[in-house]
Amino acid sequence: MDDFKAVIFTILALLVIGVPIGFKLRPFTCFKKVSEKVVGISVYLILLLLGAGLGANQNLMSQLAEMSYAAVVITLGAVVGSALVSWLVYRLFFIRKAGKLSRGEE
Repeated sequence: MDDFKAVIFTILALLVIGVPIGFKLRPFTCFKKVSEKVVGISVYLILLLLGAGLGANQNLMSQLAEMSYAAVVITLGAVVGSALVSWLVYRLFFIRKAGKLSRGEE
């Protein structure tokens, strides 16, 4: 737990130190361009390393098919549920009923 606290403290300290540095360097357009490129490349590198780490996990790879089926079921449930709730909201609030204007219209 102490290691976790140290890591969190280090991350927050770097963030707090970085904000005033960025504030002082903001007039330099070159700094902004370079920092945006470095951040973008860093994000892609982190995603690549995360994918490599997941691919190297034998336990995860052995259960990939089972997890894929669960992901498909969850996704389909979310899409169908969203469509049904959207249809219900549309029917309840946005359709004219017996000559009355729907809500939101004058």
